[in-house]
Amino acid sequence: MKNAVKLLTLLLALVMLVSCLAACNTGSNNNGNGNTTTPNTNNNGNDNTDPDETDPDEPLYTVPEKVDLQGYTYKAYVRSNIPTGGKPMDDGNPAFYCEDFWIDPALGQPEDALAASVYKRNQEIEGTYNVKIVQVSQTANMVTELSNFYQTQERYDLTIILAKSAAQAATQNLLRDLKSLSNLDLTHEAYDQNSVRELSMANKLYYLSGDMNISTLDAVAPTVVNLERYADYTEAIVENFGGDTTYSNIYKLVTDGKWTMDTMLQMAAIASSDVDSTDGDLGANELDAVGYFQYDKSTLYYFYGAGGRLTQINDEGSPEFVIQNEKNQELFDYIYNHFNKNNFEKKYPNGNSVGRKTNFITNGNTLFTDMTLWDIRGDLYINSTFDYGVLPNPVHNAGDSYNSLVYFYNVVHLWAIPSLCENIENAQLMMNIMAAYSNVNKPESTMNAYYERTLCFTIAPNPEEREVMHIIRNSQVYDIAILYNWGGWEDALSEINKSTTNQHGALVSTMANGAIPELEDTIELFRNPGAILD
Repeated sequence: MKNAVKLLTLLLALVMLVSCLAACNTGSNNNGNGNTTTPNTNNNGNDNTDPDETDPDEPLYTVPEKVDLQGYTYKAYVRSNIPTGGKPMDDGNPAFYCEDFWIDPALGQPEDALAASVYKRNQEIEGTYNVKIVQVSQTANMVTELSNFYQTQERYDLTIILAKSAAQAATQNLLRDLKSLSNLDLTHEAYDQNSVRELSMANKLYYLSGDMNISTLDAVAPTVVNLERYADYTEAIVENFGGDTTYSNIYKLVTDGKWTMDTMLQMAAIASSDVDSTDGDLGANELDAVGYFQYDKSTLYYFYGAGGRLTQINDEGSPEFVIQNEKNQELFDYIYNHFNKNNFEKKYPNGNSVGRKTNFITNGNTLFTDMTLWDIRGDLYINSTFDYGVLPNPVHNAGDSYNSLVYFYNVVHLWAIPSLCENIENAQLMMNIMAAYSNVNKPESTMNAYYERTLCFTIAPNPEEREVMHIIRNSQVYDIAILYNWGGWEDALSEINKSTTNQHGALVSTMANGAIPELEDTIELFRNPGAILD
């Protein structure tokens, strides 16, 4: 069945490339009744767009007018895929490189859809605007390198930088305040407006994301279900939920707003069976039926997926802590009580990607797990032998909005303009151009190639799956607090599953002497970043 789906996928991709089907080229979502809706990366919740509200004469994407840049060399300093200059983790995950920005033109057009779209985009921009696009890869820790440029006189128009490095660079006066640049169009549909809003501090913005950057969506970690296992337990699941046949179709369960953490745990319990009870551990025997394999940092995703927040942007344009309020405390407590490995109803296996692959992909004996879109398209799609589905992280209460956390752990790249810039006017224009030519709504753009052709045509090829994929894409949320780990809150959220006690109360009690002063110090650094002398 899975091979047939892959064959169908390739045929669909070929049809799209030849005929440029409107539904695919515009990023549209077939909802099963002939109507379409356009994904909107600026939605912070479910996509309930009414297609009748869309103006058919309004362009789906806009590009800057043609300007002759007279052969200008547009230089970008980007993360390298080669781990040099210290330990690999100094630069994040070296296997995750900036394939979304530049492909060496000397090698010719690649066959891969995403790489080919990057190649063609850059060729089109160079021809249209008479500009030369050049990528320079980092050779050491990026913050150190950006600082060294003050001595070496290196100048760049753009930097694509690891998110946590960007956070550090911003407070050291190494990046430009993008909101201070009058010719940079931050309202363009290709910029993720959630990133523009949520990554701002003191009304300053030093880095952002959007369609020109695939890594933010690639780092989202939805819940994955083994559909063949689900079919095996459908009758028992429906019976468990009072005969409600909605539960026989997990995609409809999602779109009806009934996909909750409690629902998932009940299903996991139904689908669990320890064949070798002497080991007392689900998954220790490949014949075990495992309801859920918990990935190491799943509780962070589940907290945000259920609508939790560490901070929110206040009326002054700065983050303030809300983790201590009633809603976030309730979510923290719920996740500790239900997803801590010591509190599970059954002893579900947990761990890193190696254990997850053994249980979910290789053995195929697991109903649910947590996995990034990067892992899904690069591992699960290639190596699984069963049908699977991709779902948003479950919510707390039925009817709540779904949320997909952009987690900055070690793979997310953000786009920024270095303080030392070759030509600030050209840098702004080219950033506008790069964003526009990457827009998901532009046919054969980089985001179109990534989202429509690489994701939807491979891991969500049918209308039901695609509707849920749009929910995941349209509900991306950011929290700048995760970049700075004020008061250790990021660590606490990502380690709820293995904590020996509930850390919420203890951390709240120390906020006045820890997290809040750290936040205030960072805000002050945003207002007046530490100057590095030229």
